Amino acid sequence: MKIVTDYPPNVDEIRLVFPISDSVIFAWGDTIFNPGGGEIPPELIEHEEVHGTRQGNDPKGWWDRYLIDPAFRLAEEVPAHKEEFRWIVQNANRAERRRALLLISERLASPLYGKMIRPQEAKKIIKGVLNEC
Repeated sequence: MKIVTDYPPNVDEIRLVFPISDSVIFAWGDTIFNPGGGEIPPELIEHEEVHGTRQGNDPKGWWDRYLIDPAFRLAEEVPAHKEEFRWIVQNANRAERRRALLLISERLASPLYGKMIRPQEAKKIIKGVLNEC
């Protein structure tokens, strides 16, 4: 994926739904928008690649649905967060995996995504990656 230091084309619509900052990154097709310009860790690139792939040829349609449909949003975020954790499992030690599991689960359950799930549920879902590896 290419990385652009800018906001995605639909930033105004996103701001109406989510409390975003310059540190939040966004997938739009084959592009990661990184408005803050900071380094993106490889596990987050994996996360955004899941979104880009699932958006297919219609990133705008995907985003339109993502912003209004919490069930769709959760269905899109779970595989992206799992792929992020899968990268950690394959590339980090046990202590780093444990810490990442907590952080990734808390983010999935956070206001950033609309508090769609409780942290304990998120942790259980993300931890399922361990059985898949």
